[in-house]
Parts: sequence; C-alpha cells; structure tokens
Amino acid sequence: MQLQYKLIKVVCPRCGAEKEVPVPNSLFSQKKTGHIKIRVPKGVVCQEHVFIVFLNINGKVIGYETVDLSVSSITEFEPPEKKSVD
Repeated sequence: MQLQYKLIKVVCPRCGAEKEVPVPNSLFSQKKTGHIKIRVPKGVVCQEHVFIVFLNINGKVIGYETVDLSVSSITEFEPPEKKSVD
C-alpha cells in the first residue's frame, strides 16, 4: 500500500522561510477531533529554527509556536561536578 500525502505550506514563525511539507493523510483520518501538532526540526523549513505547527483536522494551518530550547541528550542538563573546597 502506497502512502498518500497532503502538502502543507509551512512558514517559519521566526524568519519567514516557507516550504511545502508532506503530511501523511492517515494522520488526518486517525484524528477525529482537536488539533494536529507537528514539531518541525532545524533544516526542514529553515536552517536555524525549531518550531511547532498546528493544523486542524482538515490540514489547514491554524498557528505556530516557537521552541525556546531543544536538547539532543539528557547529558546537556547534568550539573557539573562539584569541586571540593579544602
């Protein structure tokens, strides 16, 4: 079975870069109510920003949210080792 896609025009809320992004039709058929949230990583629409796009169940963009911080691993949040004071 071949996946069917809907092309969604996505605009970076920080820099305004635009790109059509393919979203599987199955995502819309599985979601009966509410909104669809898609995290857009760096490099998909623009080279610098990570953001979230909100779609209604018909595939219309209804909003964006910027991401303040994106981490690649939990070790980025480990506190530095305490140095003993003698």
